[in-house]
Amino acid sequence: MELVDDRAFARMGLADLPDGQRTRLAERITELLQLRIGHRLAARMNDRQVMEFGRLFEADDAAQIDDRFLSLAPDNRRVVQEELDFVIDELHVAVEEASGADGE
Repeated sequence: MELVDDRAFARMGLADLPDGQRTRLAERITELLQLRIGHRLAARMNDRQVMEFGRLFEADDAAQIDDRFLSLAPDNRRVVQEELDFVIDELHVAVEEASGADGE
């Protein structure tokens, strides 16, 4: 599932961003989302679970990571959407402020 799609860029005020810049920004936003979601998940885990999750990431075991993610965050779709909305809203404000500064 592509989280940072055309609709997200439009919400940020960046619908006309060139493809190369769009790709790089989408990658950066995805990395930021992974960190933010990881922090929210970690807050729900005890030390043992955090260590176990860390080992799965080190082993790069996507299937196990997905299974563990679902067990720790049955509301994962809501968590992901909340974090995506937050990041998009923050970027929209930054774009608006930068656009206003350009006009001064």
